[in-house]
Amino acid sequence: MYLEFYGLDREPFHITPDPEFLYLSPSHKEALAVIIYGVEQRKGFISITGEVGLGKTTILHSYLAQADDAKVRTVFVFNANVTYENLLKFIAQELGVSVPSERTFEMLHGLHMALIEEYNQGHNVVLLIDEAQNMPIETLENLRMLSNLETSKEKLLQIILVGQPELDTVLDRAELRQLKQRIAVRSVLSPLSPKESYDYIQHRLTKCGGDIDSIFSKSALKLINRHAAGIPRKINIICDNVLINGYGYMEKPISAKVVREVLADLEGRSRKFPLKWVFWGLAVLVSLAAILWFSLYGSTLLSSIVNVAPMKSRSTPSPEDKRPPPAPLHEEARPKDSAASSVGMKVRKEVPAAEERPVESIPSTQSLPQEPPRPEPSPAGALQKPSEPDKVLEAPKPALSSSQATPSEKESKKAAESPKIDPVPAPREVQKADERKDRASGSPPDPSEIVDWLLKKRSTSDR
Repeated sequence: MYLEFYGLDREPFHITPDPEFLYLSPSHKEALAVIIYGVEQRKGFISITGEVGLGKTTILHSYLAQADDAKVRTVFVFNANVTYENLLKFIAQELGVSVPSERTFEMLHGLHMALIEEYNQGHNVVLLIDEAQNMPIETLENLRMLSNLETSKEKLLQIILVGQPELDTVLDRAELRQLKQRIAVRSVLSPLSPKESYDYIQHRLTKCGGDIDSIFSKSALKLINRHAAGIPRKINIICDNVLINGYGYMEKPISAKVVREVLADLEGRSRKFPLKWVFWGLAVLVSLAAILWFSLYGSTLLSSIVNVAPMKSRSTPSPEDKRPPPAPLHEEARPKDSAASSVGMKVRKEVPAAEERPVESIPSTQSLPQEPPRPEPSPAGALQKPSEPDKVLEAPKPALSSSQATPSEKESKKAAESPKIDPVPAPREVQKADERKDRASGSPPDPSEIVDWLLKKRSTSDR
């Protein structure tokens, strides 16, 4: 189907052993020369071995095509898995010899007489056995008996054993050591080199009227040779499929992409994209996803990160906040003055819940908001007008008796110097006032000083 498109007059890559397409690499030329030499010189046993697909059968057909029928009588055995008796029948049938009996001895004797007659006529009889590694051990051992059919000077029958490397393994057996010693000439086929593979493809295209440079690109040829590994049969199969696919793509010359598709199909694997394109595709997808996510949630993430540090600093308590609370006020520390106690009773009657609550711990001055200082108290003897919220908590000032108005000289001096004391507030108000004084002074309050101050304040109020 692709012949006209690529300018070919016939298919160049048949896998049949066509001797016209035989490419004589150095090892192939040596194998063919060994066959020709061993037959002409009547060497007896000849061995040709090589891997699968290297062209062993093509070499045999090439020899058969150029052999002189007037001088050479050939018997080609393509199925080596036969018994010795059937092999003798086949040889006699190919040579046109009639045997009187099917007994092995009589058949061998009749064959010997026929070979002598062929020798007298100037004919050389050649037995070619392909795939000889499949021949039974018993048949190979008896095959040695055929080589004994000889004259005093020359062999009457030339036997060519062609097979895979397993043939050498079989001949290494102890029971076949006599047969192995009789092999006079041998050759081993080797795979084609990269240059020989290129010449092989060019040789076949030239035989069909094509040009390798106009059909295959250099990258395609390099890929074909690398995967074929110098095996002519693989080269034929790959190139034939590549020409079919290239014609389907209408591609001329054929690129390496088409060769990759053919190789994937022949090896039974799915066609894959090159890894570099897969990598770049994944990179682009990840980048797009990152950009989309950052555009949606990036501002929220940044604001939360910025607010983490202030939240941690506010939640961490300072060492000053861990000070122990002031000791509770005991009954023994209360003043025993009758006047002070009477005034205290009046205050406790107006504020009954203030005495029952314990003195709470004083919070740190740093954690409380700063308030402006309280105004200076009015001079002694002047009445202070209470504010609206203080009317409930303010206790009436008791009238002083004449005995209380004339204290000792030391107490009167202390009373004259001290300012007028405001009505006793509730413990909560006392704490707030103390906190404001502490903040104004700039030093943390001392619990013992607070207790002394509160007692003095109550004592003065009672007087």
